[in-house]
Amino acid sequence: MPLAEFANDPQAARNFAMQVLARRDHCRAELVLKLIRQGFERELAARTVAAMVEEKLVDDARYVQNFVVRQAEDGFGPTRVAYKLGAPSLEIDAGLIKQFMGEEADWVKRARVVRAKKFGEQMPAEYREIVKQAYFLQHRGFTAAQIRLAMGTDIEIDDDWK
Repeated sequence: MPLAEFANDPQAARNFAMQVLARRDHCRAELVLKLIRQGFERELAARTVAAMVEEKLVDDARYVQNFVVRQAEDGFGPTRVAYKLGAPSLEIDAGLIKQFMGEEADWVKRARVVRAKKFGEQMPAEYREIVKQAYFLQHRGFTAAQIRLAMGTDIEIDDDWK
């Protein structure tokens, strides 16, 4: 936490924000919150981040795009990714989230890859194993339709897993 004399120092706030951004991309609201938690005044934190937005150092659209790609690579489906991005603390516009969620066919391919990585290439023959794999994919955030297409089955599962 900065000393009291640095709580209103714009250069100290900017330096801290740059250190945070050097580790990973952040959205506007997330960076403001980190500055406040570090001990900077709320108004200074907001001004610092606003200036960084003007300089394109902070960009919510870029953050969302990178987040979606990273989460998809980690094996998470669109409902789980959208849920994480929709956290109130991030203050991300819902239209921005939809813009970067990608095509349905891409998520079906991703579901196939995630299933194969966990359970192997061979598709299950027994109903119990089909259900097990379907619920695994559902927990990872894939929709029922995506799971059906990825597994090539008409298994009945709910979309209301949250």
